[in-house]
Parts: sequence; C-alpha cells; structure tokens
Amino acid sequence: MNPIRAFGKVITLTAAVVLSACDKSEIATMEAQNERARPAKIVSVLSDGISVLRTFPGMLEATKKADLAFRVGGQLIELPAQAGLQVNKGGLLARLDESEFQNTLEERQARFDLASIQHDQASKLLEKKLTSKLQYDQTKAELKSARAALEQARDNLENTRMQAQIDGNVARVDV
Repeated sequence: MNPIRAFGKVITLTAAVVLSACDKSEIATMEAQNERARPAKIVSVLSDGISVLRTFPGMLEATKKADLAFRVGGQLIELPAQAGLQVNKGGLLARLDESEFQNTLEERQARFDLASIQHDQASKLLEKKLTSKLQYDQTKAELKSARAALEQARDNLENTRMQAQIDGNVARVDV
C-alpha cells in the first residue's frame, strides 16, 4: 500500500472518530462561533460636506487711500460715484449746486474791480499830493482784502466739484 494513501485514510478515520465523539450541541456551537462576526476597528469618518476651516484675522488695506469730502456745503446735484466704480485721476465723483457760489464770485469780482479802481485813483491823487497817505493806505488794504475774498470765492466755486485724486476704485460712498 502507498504510504500517502495510508496517511490520508488515517486522517479521515481520526476526523470521523473525533466528530462522532462530539455531541451535536458542541458541533452547533463550533459552527455558531465560526459564523459570528469578528471584531473590527471602527473609525469615524467625516462627511465630504464638513471641512476644516481655518480663519486668520487680518485687515486688507490699499497702498494708496484718499478720504474725500466737500470743503464747502451745498446741495448735492450729481453723484456718479458708486461703490466699486473704477475711476481715473481727475474723474468726477460728485458735484454740488454751483449757483450760489457763482453769484458770490461775481459779487466779489465786482468789489475787487471797485477796490482796484479806487486804489488806482488814490495812487494818482497821492502823486499829485491831492490825498493823504492814510486814504491811499486804506484803498490799498481794501484792494488786498477784495483780492483775498475773490480768491476765496474762486476756490469755493472749484470745491463744488469732487474729483478723484488718484486712479483707483471707489470703496464706499457716504452721503
């Protein structure tokens, strides 16, 4: 007889004896243990909708900034500037009603012209010794005052227009 076949018969016979020696309840218990789930590692997985959010406090500021306001008071009649608008240097941002400032300029121009005429006359009279030095000095002072008032009126009229000082974007508009 072949030794491998003999060994196979011995193993089969041993298995039969062992199984027959076991009682049916022990066999059922062994089969139940084999069918029981084996322990597994459980790991909680975050859903795709939840992500790690990192926040870093900070402030973003422009390298060039211009806070603008009218230097004179008046009624706003034009406001082309809106938040987010891209503007070029010199572009119109807002405009006030100019009529009152124009009238003031004309009135101050008239006063300056009168003071200039009076000063010229006082100068000629002083040369002829027909007026006093005091009257000449008064007309000279009135001319300086009228010139300053005229320049102020011109500046005020120019300040009724708010223009961009640099190329950029309008960040916000407060009215």
